[in-house]
Amino acid sequence: MSEDSYPLEANLTDAFAQYCVNLRYSDLPERTRRSVRMLYLDYVAAVHAGFIINESFNDSVMSVLSPAESFGNSSVFFLKEKTSATKAAFLNAMLAHGADMDDGHKGAAGHVGAHVVSALMAVAEARTSNIADFVAAMVAGYDVFCRLSSACMPGMVHRGFHSTGTAGAIASAAAVAKLIGLDIAGVRSAIALSSTQAAGLLLVGETSQEVKPLSPARAAEAGVLSALLAECGVVGPDRPLESAKGWCHAMSSVVDTDLLFDGLGERYSIDECYLKPYPTCRHTHGCIEAASSLSFCVEASDIECIRIFTYGHAIELAGFNGNPRNASEAKFSIQYAVAVALCAGTFTLDNLNVENITQEVRRLMAIVELIRDDSYEEPQRGIRGCRLEVVLNNGDMLTRSVLAPKGEPENPFTYEDMMNKLQSCLVAKDGRVVSRKCVEQFAFEQIKLLNSPESPFVFPIFRESASNL
Repeated sequence: MSEDSYPLEANLTDAFAQYCVNLRYSDLPERTRRSVRMLYLDYVAAVHAGFIINESFNDSVMSVLSPAESFGNSSVFFLKEKTSATKAAFLNAMLAHGADMDDGHKGAAGHVGAHVVSALMAVAEARTSNIADFVAAMVAGYDVFCRLSSACMPGMVHRGFHSTGTAGAIASAAAVAKLIGLDIAGVRSAIALSSTQAAGLLLVGETSQEVKPLSPARAAEAGVLSALLAECGVVGPDRPLESAKGWCHAMSSVVDTDLLFDGLGERYSIDECYLKPYPTCRHTHGCIEAASSLSFCVEASDIECIRIFTYGHAIELAGFNGNPRNASEAKFSIQYAVAVALCAGTFTLDNLNVENITQEVRRLMAIVELIRDDSYEEPQRGIRGCRLEVVLNNGDMLTRSVLAPKGEPENPFTYEDMMNKLQSCLVAKDGRVVSRKCVEQFAFEQIKLLNSPESPFVFPIFRESASNL
C-alpha cells in the first residue's frame, strides 16, 4: 500500500463525532449487549488481578497522586474515599492493566476496556448517568479505538507507539463525550483535545514492564479531561486526526479508511474483542494453550527440545526474555510461559512469582527455540497463534497448533470461563479464595444492572475484596 498524502481527504473526526452522537442503546443487538456484559465483568476481574500483581508500582502511584486529597464523586477500586473523575479514571485504568489480563483487539494491537471503561465509570458515577447511556458510550468508545488503531496498523507499531495509549486517549474522550450528551461540535472538540495528549511507547513492553499501565491510565485521564473541557466550551484544533500535522500523520504513513468506516453503526467492534484467560502478554496465549494441551501427554523430564513457530511480532515483544527476573518480565516471556504450562498444565497469577521457579521449569526454558513464521498472524482471518513441537528423549515428537487462542471471537469465552476468571482474580479481605457462590452472586448483580437501561450507574464494588491499598 502506498503512503497517504496529508491532509487526508476523508474527515475522520466528523465521521466519528456524528457516529457517537447518533448511536442509541436501542440500536444495539442482543449480541452486542452480551459483549458489553462480558467485557464489563472481565474489566472487574482485570482490575482485581492488577491490584494483586503490580502492587509496588500501584503503591508508588498512590503515594504520589494522593487521591484522598482530591475532592470528587468518583470511586477508585480498593479505596474508601472518592476523588475527582480524572484521578479516578487514571487510577482505575492503571489497576485494570496491571496484570495484563484486560481485553484487547487483534487488529488494533492494543487494549480497550482499561481506558474506555475506567473513563466512563468515573464520569457515570459522578453524574448518576443511566445504564442505557453508559452502554451506548462504551460501545462507541470501543468502536473509535478499534477502528482508528486498526486503520493505522502496522505503521503505528513500526514507529514504536503503544495503541493502548495513543488511540486510547481519543477513544476515551469520544466515549465520555457521548456519555455526557455533547453535540457533534462538542465530540469533535473532545477528540481534538485528546489527540494532543495521546501518548504511549511500545518500549514499555521490553523493559520496566511494570510501568506499562501508564499508557491506559493517561489515556483514560486525557479522555475525561478532554470531554469535560469540551463541555465547558473549549474548542480543539481543526481536523485533529486527518491534518498534515495531526494524529494519523504522527502514527502512520498509511491509513486504511476502509477499516475506519466499513460497517460503522452496523457492525460493532466490541463484538470482535478478545478476553484473556492468562495473566501474560496476549502473544504468549497460543503458546500456553498448546503447551497446556500437551502437558497431559508427556512428562517434563522426558522432553529434549521445544520448538515454537510463531509470528515475528510475538517474538519481538515476548520472545527476548528467556529467563525472567520478576513478575513484569514473566508476563512477557514465551519461554517461561511454555515451560510452566508444560509442567503445570496451565498458567495462573501464582506463576508470576518467579522466586518459586522449579529446576524443571528452568531446564525447559533453556531448551525453547523460537522460530519466526508469519503465517500464524493473519488478523483479517482471525489467526494469531503458533505451532508447538515437543521432541522427546526417545526421538518421538508431539505437535499442537493453535490459530485462535481462547477468548478470541473465533474461540470465545463462555459464561463458565468468565466465572472461572473472576474467581481466580477476586481476592477476599483476608487473602482466602472467594467462594464460587459469592462470585456468581456478584456477577448476577452486575448483569442485572447492565440489563436495566433506565437504572443509574452503580460502581461495581465486590464486598469481599480488600478495602484499602
